[in-house]
Amino acid sequence: MICWIAQGIVGFSDWVVKSISRFLRTNRKFKLIFAQVFTLIALIASMIFSLSQVLSLNNVENLPFEEKQAGLWIKNQAKSQSVIMASTPIVAYYAGPKLIYMPDEEFSKILEYAKRKKVDYLIFNHRRTNETSNTFPTDEQSFPEEFKLVYKDERYPGYKIFVYQLAN
Repeated sequence: MICWIAQGIVGFSDWVVKSISRFLRTNRKFKLIFAQVFTLIALIASMIFSLSQVLSLNNVENLPFEEKQAGLWIKNQAKSQSVIMASTPIVAYYAGPKLIYMPDEEFSKILEYAKRKKVDYLIFNHRRTNETSNTFPTDEQSFPEEFKLVYKDERYPGYKIFVYQLAN
């Protein structure tokens, strides 16, 4: 990979030197080494932010651990043809059943849509409340009787996940 990057820098620098010479309409050749050094510095400078994000130790908060645990729980509990409704595909990825995306609607409309689509599991993740305009319920009493809370993970503040099952 380093060889490809070096070859790219050399090729790009050569193009820059030729382009500048044509743009200035001069026969004077600029030194290729200056263009190569400038290209390398520009490449490193453009990657500093990305590398700092990757190497940051605070990225643990971006790992959807509670969604994975809920998905594995559903996988162990659910029948093979279950249907999940969630705002992201992570739970369904670990659970294996079919996914229906949660609409970006009011809470009552989400419940109606889930009933109409015959959803088996309805996932509400408080981590995702900032990403959608959905008003997620804060307590179990907000749900109609046909939805039963079957899984709850509240171990970490801000990373709560609730799995409701539609009763038949």
